[in-house]
Amino acid sequence: MRICIGKFSSTRRRHPNLHTKIVRRNRNESSWKPTKNTKICSLHFEDKVKYITKGGLCKIRKNAVPTKTNKNVNLSASITPLSSDSSDLDSIFDSPKEASLRRQLRKMMSLQEKHSREIKSLKQKNRRLKKRNATLKNILVDLRKKFVSNPK
Repeated sequence: MRICIGKFSSTRRRHPNLHTKIVRRNRNESSWKPTKNTKICSLHFEDKVKYITKGGLCKIRKNAVPTKTNKNVNLSASITPLSSDSSDLDSIFDSPKEASLRRQLRKMMSLQEKHSREIKSLKQKNRRLKKRNATLKNILVDLRKKFVSNPK
């Protein structure tokens, strides 16, 4: 399962202060208090309380309680690269020239993707303008017929 960062909540319905107590104990700081921006890593939770959304995001269930401390969290086994085609792990044995070429390739591919999106947007605008132009031409034809047939 991927690593995700969840909101730290001391206002959970069940066990409202349990998160805070666990973090205080884990950090050895008895006066630690979470802020509204405090986050917690999914490595501190069991896999059964994590899930993947339809959009592909890793989430932690609302009433989940962190059960793992820093001592029993295995970071190296849990971290997975974000995407296999642009992973730096695949290219650690590349020469500097190959690494540079790989970066240039990624940059060009992202630029091509950006241009494709722009072209798609411009084509859509063009279709809409053509449709609007045809509608306005029809209105103009109707107005000409109306005023030519009823001269005052």
